[in-house]
Amino acid sequence: MYYIDEKLKNRVLAKVKIEEQHECWEWQGAFWSTGYGRAYISGKSVGAHRVVFEIFKGPIPPGFCVLHKCDNPRCCNPAHLFLGTHKDNVKDKVIKGRQAKGEKNGQAKLTEEEVCRIRYLYDNKLANQVQIAEMFGMSQQEISNIVRRRKWASLNCDF
Repeated sequence: MYYIDEKLKNRVLAKVKIEEQHECWEWQGAFWSTGYGRAYISGKSVGAHRVVFEIFKGPIPPGFCVLHKCDNPRCCNPAHLFLGTHKDNVKDKVIKGRQAKGEKNGQAKLTEEEVCRIRYLYDNKLANQVQIAEMFGMSQQEISNIVRRRKWASLNCDF
């Protein structure tokens, strides 16, 4: 992919802010919208943390991700970086509570308030699933998944 020589190492590390009072080494260059640092190497955008990992720890095996112990996407401290599979990366995200769920899921059609209203209507027998589906412009199956906690399972409604 690219060869790490002294020139590349110096160019990349010049964009890393290393302060003794902070454990994380913050990337000061370009970023992706996700907050991860982006380095341009040989005309390609590469994760800054991946490049720093390779500078200090060696090549990244094909198919592996570079994960952060600190959960700071700007961090490039090699002591905070470790290798894992995509499955490890997803598991790490879920364990640390960074998995988008509920309204924060980009595909969510409802707000938490609407989900609670649906459950309130159904649990208190104020409307059946078909009626609720019509009210919210959804299918009866989607409403069934909500009231049976197959969807939005982590949401606790106080009513």
